[in-house]
Amino acid sequence: MLRDYQVLGVLLASTLCLVVPATARADQSNAAWLSVDRSDNAAGCPDAAALQSATEALLEQPPDGQVRLIHVAFERSEGRFVATLRRVDSDHAGRKLRDNHADCEPLAQAVVTTLALMLETRALEAREPPPPEPAPIEPRVGVTPEPMPPPARPPRYELALGLEGGAAYGAIDAWSPFFGGQLAFGSGALRVSIGTLVIPSSKNELGPGRVEVGLTAVTTRACLRLLDSTGLDLFTCSGVFGGILSASATGYTEDFERTRPWLALPFELFLTAPLGARDSALGLRTGATLLVPARRETFSVQGLGAAVEPERVAVLLWLGFDGSLRW
Repeated sequence: MLRDYQVLGVLLASTLCLVVPATARADQSNAAWLSVDRSDNAAGCPDAAALQSATEALLEQPPDGQVRLIHVAFERSEGRFVATLRRVDSDHAGRKLRDNHADCEPLAQAVVTTLALMLETRALEAREPPPPEPAPIEPRVGVTPEPMPPPARPPRYELALGLEGGAAYGAIDAWSPFFGGQLAFGSGALRVSIGTLVIPSSKNELGPGRVEVGLTAVTTRACLRLLDSTGLDLFTCSGVFGGILSASATGYTEDFERTRPWLALPFELFLTAPLGARDSALGLRTGATLLVPARRETFSVQGLGAAVEPERVAVLLWLGFDGSLRW
């Protein structure tokens, strides 16, 4: 089709350039769908009516109506003819055609062919069907969607049974081993426990004999969780420890066995970590406890002095294991 346009354009443009006198003055001309501007030095180029007639001869179906569709501007610049073609309904800068011949005939041929192609392109664009609308989504009749299962509720309560052991400094002697256990109940950031603390009797040599002193106590704690993470929890605690100090002396003129009440205020800091996954039933617990006794109890042997003299503040360092039940 392009070759046909070119052959017909040559014939028609030759006729146009013969019809339009070379001495015509530069002007602006309009036809049904075309407007043409010619500069002073391009006055020999065809006007709107001539271009429109030649172009419609190439078209199977010329445009209808009196609506301006295309504007053409002829000028001569730097020794050659220039034609600028622009569609009125487009923001595009347009097309420029240039020719170095001394007259406008070759450029007119190209302009006629280009006008025919621009009109064919516009007609194709107008005939393109709009994109189909998406098909509506039909509701599924008679099918009840399955409800999503509710998210798992995190455990609200915890019951833990633990065993612990470590070293005590200043509770009876300089360093003494100890062990204990506790039953703890937790909810949210709070944890309370009741347990036991046992410091086995330690032998203290004094003079010809020896004095053995031990501690058995009941422990109560109230704790607050300071850090709650996936792998580590941090608690701080206080409460009341109460029990019995028992002493026995042997190897002296008068041996004896005595017991005295013991009461202390604990200040505790400990960490817990699960052994495995976050919801593991087994956990590790380690911490330190400061014990402030209500009264420093001493055991003395007449004539030899005190066999045991506790510190004003005792320290417990310990490691424990817990088994937990959560719900």
